[in-house]
Amino acid sequence: MSKELLGERATRATSAYEMRSLLGLLPNPDIVLRRAGKSITVFRELLTDDQVNACVTSRRLGVLSCEHEIEPASGHRADKKAAEICRTAFEHVDTDQLVREILNAVLFGYAPIEMLWRYEADALTLADLVGKPPEWFGYDDDNRLRFLSREQPINGELCDPRKFFAARYEAGYDNPYGSGILSKCFWPVVFKKGGLRFWLNFAEKFGTPWIEAKVPKGTDANEREMLADRLVQMVQDAVAVLEEGEELKLHGVDVKGSSDLYDRLVAVMNAAISKTVLGQTLSTEVGDKGSYAATKGHLEVRDDYIGADKRLVAVTMRKPLGLLTSLNVAGATPPVWRWFEEEDVRKDRAERDSLLREKLGVLFTPEYIGRTYNIEPETDFTLDQVAEQPQESASIDANEFSDEADAQAVVRLVGKVKDAVK
Repeated sequence: MSKELLGERATRATSAYEMRSLLGLLPNPDIVLRRAGKSITVFRELLTDDQVNACVTSRRLGVLSCEHEIEPASGHRADKKAAEICRTAFEHVDTDQLVREILNAVLFGYAPIEMLWRYEADALTLADLVGKPPEWFGYDDDNRLRFLSREQPINGELCDPRKFFAARYEAGYDNPYGSGILSKCFWPVVFKKGGLRFWLNFAEKFGTPWIEAKVPKGTDANEREMLADRLVQMVQDAVAVLEEGEELKLHGVDVKGSSDLYDRLVAVMNAAISKTVLGQTLSTEVGDKGSYAATKGHLEVRDDYIGADKRLVAVTMRKPLGLLTSLNVAGATPPVWRWFEEEDVRKDRAERDSLLREKLGVLFTPEYIGRTYNIEPETDFTLDQVAEQPQESASIDANEFSDEADAQAVVRLVGKVKDAVK
């Protein structure tokens, strides 16, 4: 093989287009941060906006409302052992908080996580997984994560991959920092706040009637000034004493047409925020032209975004699950993090149990039925046939199945059921 095919040719060191960092860290290429001259901390302020907060919460809760489990990579004994070790390790971790920390990558582009380890029964296991502020970290020319410590505030300390990893959203070779959705919300929030500020000033200036005073010709300056002072007091107290010949007229301003301009500006900016975070507007904005079909379609778009977030979490969790496996079960394949809807998994189990009952004659105990389907065995149901003891084995007639693959699939399911009813 030619030597030219080995290694990497197009890098920051060899590219005439790409400039390398002079300080050891690559600057965040986010366009908003560069043009506004801000740091990534400015994005935290956007979360105080009511529309941004509502949309982010809706998207985040869509993920947190789902159940998850750690599944073995296969039915091999080593893989099952690895999955059990990982499940035990994660009993010490607040997984809801961990998922929130990982989902911060969607907001900021990247979300560093530190792994805290401890020894238990002479084995290395997790003590916790803690999300850390992204502004404490950066990436170098080789796209490696670095911690900006007090000892190395410029170049940063290279992060040990056994201690740190980062969830990243829409990251690539040219942008290891990722591209967070809060960056796309920056200008809509700025314009919205500016419009609200002008709106309040407009309401304060023109929202109350103003007074026109007429005085006889020849009135000297001192008398005019005294009248102006009385008008100021009138505005405050709604009472005024006039001299003979003085006349007042109240003028009102129709602010509705002018204020609607600001109202429409805020509505447009809110819609832009909703589309950026959720991909649609109807789940956060109720209009007079909505329909059931349109709302349903918009919610499906939101579900697509939530599905992408769940995949981000599942991919990110490969790192700690892989480390736990390599440290404790040599040669095993790391388990996988899987999301599921509780109702869906019960339907899948019901179909599985029905197949085992019909094809193999497997009898389930009331305790298994109650535990699996969350119903009380003593009060909610009875069984025509009850298995007094879990079956140790089952014979399979391959002729009962349409093909060999179906028979093998059922054989694998038998093992799972036997484990479940024990």
